[in-house]
Amino acid sequence: MKFSDIIAEYSIKPHEQKELKDLLYFRLNINISKNKTEVSASDVVRIRKYLDNQYNKDVKKQGKSGKTGHSVGKPCNTGKKHNNNDVPHDLKNINHKLINLGSYQNTNKLLNECIKEKYMVIIDTCTFLETPVEKLMDNILDDIFLRANRKYVIPYIVKAELEYHTTHNKDERKQKRSKFCVNMINKKEEAGLADLPFKESDWEDRRKKPFADKAIYQRIQDTLYHDKNVLVITRDSKLKRALINLTHIEAIRVTGKIIIKAVSPNGHLCEVEELIKWDKEREAVKKNTVAEKVPEQAEKPEVATSIELGRLIKSYGLTYNQGIEILSRNGYEVFDPELIIFGEKLKKFREILSAGRNKKKPEKIR
Repeated sequence: MKFSDIIAEYSIKPHEQKELKDLLYFRLNINISKNKTEVSASDVVRIRKYLDNQYNKDVKKQGKSGKTGHSVGKPCNTGKKHNNNDVPHDLKNINHKLINLGSYQNTNKLLNECIKEKYMVIIDTCTFLETPVEKLMDNILDDIFLRANRKYVIPYIVKAELEYHTTHNKDERKQKRSKFCVNMINKKEEAGLADLPFKESDWEDRRKKPFADKAIYQRIQDTLYHDKNVLVITRDSKLKRALINLTHIEAIRVTGKIIIKAVSPNGHLCEVEELIKWDKEREAVKKNTVAEKVPEQAEKPEVATSIELGRLIKSYGLTYNQGIEILSRNGYEVFDPELIIFGEKLKKFREILSAGRNKKKPEKIR
């Protein structure tokens, strides 16, 4: 991870960066220089802890003095600069709710407990496609698993499904995201961090699209039945419900434990439902903001001043018989498709046919 990314995340001002580098060198023995801008995963964890502790001290000081300000180590909760007066108030509130979507401390604690209890950690496809899982891996997950000499599990079919998306998904954004994730998985596997099991038995017909959820469900089911614990990282609420139901089957006793979490936009573990709720609120705010900024476009004026009846009816996506029936219900008995309609009558006919096409019942015109 680059040191500049940490600076951006914590909104550290340019004149404070030199002070921070000196503090990191003297207190943590981490040397950041022009030639060395990359920070290892273990050093990222130590820097984050230091900055988070510094932030907590600043908050206490501000509470006593009543002053507000910025000092080295105070993170920006929205991930943006402070000068964001042009951002809508509702959008600021939604971004502020990110604080409640997990935290570094809770995520670190949970993953360390999973290591102690020998949980298998499995990551599914939608986590790669729809969440910034690379933040979780680079900042927390990799360091913990390296120290424990363990590997997290990315089923091979997940990688296969992502490879399928790189060429078959119509959404260009998802295509690019899939390519990025496939490259990242390859690097994690080469580094000895990720395990890609079940290469030959995940799906039967290689000509069809690989579908990871079914394979993941079956593997987790087998794992739980063999008294092993599982941490599943997914954004899929349906998969979560299906996995939770496994532990409630009375006919079969499941002794293994299961924990299901999602990855928040900050790269922390949080509840699946909380993430989905936050996403929906954010999308609603974005839509309302766009609707306020973009004025409604005026209807285009009609160009034609006269038109044949048959062509007029056809222009509204109606058959000739349907158009005649709609006009008849409104008091206009016309049957000749070549009849030329113009003037005030053309305007009335357009209103009637438009209302009829939209399955409305306009008032009868006399």
